Amino acid sequence: MAKGKRDVSKQSLWQRRIRAQRSSGLSVRAFCERERVSEPSFYAWRRTLAERDADGPSVKRAALQRAERRRVPAFVSLTAGAAASWPGGLHTALELVHPSGNVLRIAAGCDQRTLAMVLAALSSAQGEAGRC
Repeated sequence: MAKGKRDVSKQSLWQRRIRAQRSSGLSVRAFCERERVSEPSFYAWRRTLAERDADGPSVKRAALQRAERRRVPAFVSLTAGAAASWPGGLHTALELVHPSGNVLRIAAGCDQRTLAMVLAALSSAQGEAGRC
Protein backbone atom coordinates (compact mmCIF):
# COMPACT_ATOMS: atom_id res chain seq x y z
CA MET A 1 0.00 0.00 0.00
CA ALA A 2 1.27 3.51 -0.83
CA LYS A 3 2.54 5.54 2.09
CA GLY A 4 -0.06 7.97 3.43
CA LYS A 5 -3.07 5.96 2.26
CA ARG A 6 -5.29 4.40 4.88
CA ASP A 7 -6.36 0.78 4.77
CA VAL A 8 -10.04 1.19 5.56
CA SER A 9 -10.62 -2.52 6.18
CA LYS A 10 -7.72 -2.67 8.67
CA GLN A 11 -8.97 0.45 10.41
CA SER A 12 -12.46 -1.01 10.62
CA LEU A 13 -11.09 -4.29 12.02
CA TRP A 14 -9.22 -2.47 14.79
CA GLN A 15 -12.22 -0.28 15.60
CA ARG A 16 -14.26 -3.47 16.10
CA ARG A 17 -11.51 -5.04 18.22
CA ILE A 18 -11.24 -1.97 20.45
CA ARG A 19 -15.02 -1.85 20.94
CA ALA A 20 -15.04 -5.60 21.68
CA GLN A 21 -12.32 -5.23 24.31
CA ARG A 22 -14.20 -2.40 26.03
CA SER A 23 -17.43 -4.36 26.16
CA SER A 24 -15.73 -7.65 27.15
CA GLY A 25 -14.77 -6.52 30.63
CA LEU A 26 -11.32 -8.04 30.06
CA SER A 27 -8.06 -6.20 30.51
CA VAL A 28 -6.23 -5.32 27.31
CA ARG A 29 -3.66 -8.03 28.04
CA ALA A 30 -6.29 -10.75 28.61
CA PHE A 31 -8.27 -9.65 25.56
CA CYS A 32 -5.20 -9.68 23.33
CA GLU A 33 -4.21 -13.13 24.58
CA ARG A 34 -7.73 -14.45 23.95
CA GLU A 35 -7.90 -12.91 20.46
CA ARG A 36 -4.26 -13.72 19.68
CA VAL A 37 -3.36 -10.18 18.72
CA SER A 38 -0.29 -8.21 19.65
CA GLU A 39 -0.76 -6.09 22.77
CA PRO A 40 1.57 -3.32 21.44
CA SER A 41 -0.41 -3.28 18.19
CA PHE A 42 -3.64 -2.97 20.15
CA TYR A 43 -2.32 0.05 22.07
CA ALA A 44 -0.86 1.62 18.90
CA TRP A 45 -4.15 1.26 17.01
CA ARG A 46 -6.18 2.55 19.96
CA ARG A 47 -3.96 5.66 20.10
CA THR A 48 -4.03 6.15 16.31
CA LEU A 49 -7.80 5.87 16.10
CA ALA A 50 -8.26 8.24 19.05
CA GLU A 51 -6.01 10.80 17.34
CA ARG A 52 -7.95 10.46 14.09
CA ASP A 53 -11.23 10.95 15.93
CA ALA A 54 -9.81 14.03 17.66
CA ASP A 55 -8.47 15.48 14.40
CA GLY A 56 -11.58 14.78 12.33
CA PRO A 57 -13.92 17.54 13.50
CA SER A 58 -11.26 20.27 13.56
CA VAL A 59 -10.09 19.38 10.05
CA LYS A 60 -13.67 19.45 8.80
CA ARG A 61 -14.38 22.70 10.63
CA ALA A 62 -11.32 24.37 9.05
CA ALA A 63 -12.42 23.22 5.59
CA LEU A 64 -15.92 24.62 6.17
CA GLN A 65 -14.49 27.94 7.35
CA ARG A 66 -12.36 28.19 4.19
CA ALA A 67 -15.40 27.40 2.04
CA GLU A 68 -17.44 30.07 3.84
CA ARG A 69 -14.78 32.71 3.11
CA ARG A 70 -14.85 31.82 -0.60
CA ARG A 71 -18.63 31.68 -0.85
CA VAL A 72 -20.31 34.62 -2.53
CA PRO A 73 -23.89 35.34 -1.45
CA ALA A 74 -26.41 34.75 -4.23
CA PHE A 75 -29.38 37.06 -4.73
CA VAL A 76 -32.35 37.32 -7.02
CA SER A 77 -32.29 39.96 -9.74
CA LEU A 78 -32.09 43.56 -8.62
CA THR A 79 -33.97 46.44 -10.16
CA ALA A 80 -33.47 50.09 -9.39
CA GLY A 81 -36.42 52.31 -8.74
CA ALA A 82 -37.43 55.47 -6.95
CA ALA A 83 -36.24 55.79 -3.37
CA ALA A 84 -38.89 54.82 -0.84
CA SER A 85 -39.34 56.32 2.61
CA TRP A 86 -39.30 54.39 5.83
CA PRO A 87 -41.12 55.48 8.91
CA GLY A 88 -38.99 58.11 10.60
CA GLY A 89 -37.97 59.77 7.33
CA LEU A 90 -35.13 57.40 6.33
CA HIS A 91 -34.77 56.82 2.61
CA THR A 92 -34.09 53.45 1.02
CA ALA A 93 -31.20 53.58 -1.38
CA LEU A 94 -31.38 49.90 -2.22
CA GLU A 95 -33.75 47.00 -1.67
CA LEU A 96 -32.50 43.41 -1.87
CA VAL A 97 -34.68 40.32 -1.89
CA HIS A 98 -32.73 37.45 -0.38
CA PRO A 99 -33.44 33.90 -1.67
CA SER A 100 -34.90 33.15 1.78
CA GLY A 101 -37.64 35.69 1.05
CA ASN A 102 -36.28 38.33 3.41
CA VAL A 103 -36.35 41.87 2.07
CA LEU A 104 -33.46 44.14 3.00
CA ARG A 105 -34.01 47.86 2.69
CA ILE A 106 -30.62 49.47 2.78
CA ALA A 107 -30.27 53.15 3.56
CA ALA A 108 -27.81 55.39 1.76
CA GLY A 109 -24.45 55.32 3.52
CA CYS A 110 -25.01 51.92 5.12
CA ASP A 111 -21.83 50.50 6.62
CA GLN A 112 -20.48 47.72 4.34
CA ARG A 113 -19.24 45.63 7.27
CA THR A 114 -22.65 45.74 8.98
CA LEU A 115 -24.37 44.73 5.76
CA ALA A 116 -21.96 41.80 5.33
CA MET A 117 -22.75 40.63 8.88
CA VAL A 118 -26.50 40.82 8.20
CA LEU A 119 -26.13 38.85 4.97
CA ALA A 120 -24.03 36.21 6.72
CA ALA A 121 -26.64 35.92 9.48
CA LEU A 122 -29.40 35.49 6.90
CA SER A 123 -27.44 32.79 5.12
CA SER A 124 -26.78 30.98 8.41
CA ALA A 125 -30.43 31.20 9.41
CA GLN A 126 -31.49 29.86 6.02
CA GLY A 127 -29.05 26.94 6.35
CA GLU A 128 -30.31 26.10 9.84
CA ALA A 129 -33.94 26.26 8.76
CA GLY A 130 -33.16 23.89 5.89
CA ARG A 131 -31.72 21.33 8.33
CA CYS A 132 -34.82 21.07 10.51
